[in-house]
Amino acid sequence: MNNASDQAIPACGCMWFPEGHRLPAKYGLGAVALRYAALGYSVIPLARGGKRPHAMLGPVGGVHLASRDPDQVMDWWGLDMAANVGVATGSVNRLMVVDLDVKRGNNGIREFYSFLHGSAQPWPEWSAVPTVRTPSGGAHLWLRWPWDVPVPERPGILPGVDVKGDGGLVVAPPSMQLISPIIRPGERAGTGQVPVPYDWVVSCPHAVPDVPTWFAGWLAAASPAPRAESHHTESSGAPLDDALAEYVKNGVPVSMRNRELYRVACGLYRRMGTDPQGSAEVLDVIRQIYDRTDKTDFPWREVLTCAESARRFVETSKRREDERNSEFLAWHMRRNHPQ
Repeated sequence: MNNASDQAIPACGCMWFPEGHRLPAKYGLGAVALRYAALGYSVIPLARGGKRPHAMLGPVGGVHLASRDPDQVMDWWGLDMAANVGVATGSVNRLMVVDLDVKRGNNGIREFYSFLHGSAQPWPEWSAVPTVRTPSGGAHLWLRWPWDVPVPERPGILPGVDVKGDGGLVVAPPSMQLISPIIRPGERAGTGQVPVPYDWVVSCPHAVPDVPTWFAGWLAAASPAPRAESHHTESSGAPLDDALAEYVKNGVPVSMRNRELYRVACGLYRRMGTDPQGSAEVLDVIRQIYDRTDKTDFPWREVLTCAESARRFVETSKRREDERNSEFLAWHMRRNHPQ
C-alpha cells in the first residue's frame, strides 16, 4: 500500500472527456460533477480552489443540498464552471471515506497502515479501493457502506486519520486546492497561490468495495486519538496552531476580524468544550487576541456575540454527531450481540 501514492494505477477513464467535448466546454468542472452524479453520487459545488460550499448556495448552503439531479448540477456549474466538486459522504451516497492527513506533525498514511498491519484483519485488495491523492500529500480511501444505518463520522480516530460519514463531504478529483508554496524552510510563503489538483491514483469511483464488518465494529467502539500538541501554548493551557498563536501575538487584521474570530472560536470550542469551564477558557484566548487587535468600531460585545454564535454552532454539531454515532453503536450491538 505504501506504493499507492507513488505508482498511479491507470483509471478506467470514466471521469475523462475527449478533446473538444461539449460538456467541459460548457460546464467546466461541472462536466465531471455530472459523471459523479451519473454514477449515483450526490454532489455539491465548492468554492474555487477551496473545500467549503460555494457562495452561490447562500448563507445556509451545506452538504444537505447535495444532489445527483443532472439539471441541478448543470444549473450550479452553469453559474461557475471553476467551482470545485464536492461529494457527500454518508448514507445519501452509501459512502464512507477514510481521510489520511499528512500535516501538523501527524502522518495519517503511516498510522493507518500500521494499524491495519497490527490488526491482522482482512481488508479489500488495495488495487480495488478508489484512492485520491490530496494536494497536501495525504489520501482519501473510498469505501461503500452496505448497511441501512447511519455512517459514523469519526474525526481523529487515529493520529492524522478521520472517517467521514453522515454530514460530511470530500473534495473530488479533478478539483484544485490553492496552496501557498514555501520557498525555503522557515520562510513564510509569498502571496501567490498555486492550484494543486486532487488526483485518482488507484482505481475509479464506479466500483467501490464494501467496508469490512470488523472495521465497522471498530469504528463504533474505538476512542478518538489524542490530538498532536503544538509548540505554542498560552495561559489557557490549550494547544494552539501557528495561525492562532500569530493572532494571540499580533491580533487579527481589521478586514478579517469577524470572520477569523468566528473561525478561531469554533476551533477552540471543539477543543475545549462548550460547557461553562470550556467556554471560559475559550473567551480567555479570544480576549488575548482582542487585546492585540485594532478595536476601532469593534466593541467587545460584538466579539461576545460572535463567540456565542460559534459556541451554539459547535454545540449543535456535536449533539448531532453524538446522536448519529449512538444510533450506529446501538445498531452494531443489536447485530453482533443479539438477545
